[in-house]
Amino acid sequence: MIIDISPIGVAVREGGDLTRLHVESTNPHAAADSEQLRIAGLGYLTDDGAVMLEVGALYRMVSTVADPDILPRWDAMLNDAQHKGWTDAERRFVRTRLQRVGTDSGNTSPSDAQAVRFRRVLGHFASGVTVVTGSDSDGPAGFSCQSFSSLSLNPPMVLILPGRSSTSWPRIQATGRFCVNILSADQEALARQFALSGVDKFAGVQWSRGVLGAPCLTGACAWIECEINSVRTGGDHLIVLGDVRALEAAHDVEPLLFHRGQFGRLAAVS
Repeated sequence: MIIDISPIGVAVREGGDLTRLHVESTNPHAAADSEQLRIAGLGYLTDDGAVMLEVGALYRMVSTVADPDILPRWDAMLNDAQHKGWTDAERRFVRTRLQRVGTDSGNTSPSDAQAVRFRRVLGHFASGVTVVTGSDSDGPAGFSCQSFSSLSLNPPMVLILPGRSSTSWPRIQATGRFCVNILSADQEALARQFALSGVDKFAGVQWSRGVLGAPCLTGACAWIECEINSVRTGGDHLIVLGDVRALEAAHDVEPLLFHRGQFGRLAAVS
């Protein structure tokens, strides 16, 4: 099953074949893809270049072009996707890759088998969830970022890995500083909101300006404000080192966790 995105709309090809679901786009830019998905009510782009497809809308589209016995195979596909960590907990969205075709972008991607295995295996590493924020003359900017870690104690440094396709990171990078907001267990909706592309991510979000001027999100577990030390390329992501200039934590707040494509929280151990 292939979802085609073009400047004129969204269509489905090979709707009866549920074994290789992915999205192909002939648009040169992510903003155009995001707009077409929004208009079609089909899903959204994430900042790391993947696509989250709304299961109900996808099924309605596929069922109009597929054979009558699509439902049993459809359920089997969703079960397999959930097992591999490609759906959210409610199976409302399924994650798939975006392949840009017919453009001069020059982007390359691993083979399907390698990408699937890589995502499945690396998804077993449980992590926290952060939102990286900054502020320029156009206002606040931010994006959800799972790839974050401490790097050095002396001097204090951290590391983040924004996707090269991120539209928010270039705005933040231009300011020379950023804030890492470590999300709390009650901020799953915020993590999803900041993973969207082409929307006002700060709509309805409470925040205050930190020491360096970047937004500190209200209710987060912790805030680490940094000046950019260096940025280099690492495959389809960027490797950003930050010099820590200020930090604070709410010690009685539990963190939001992410494991095998699903959000979670700490469980009490008796």
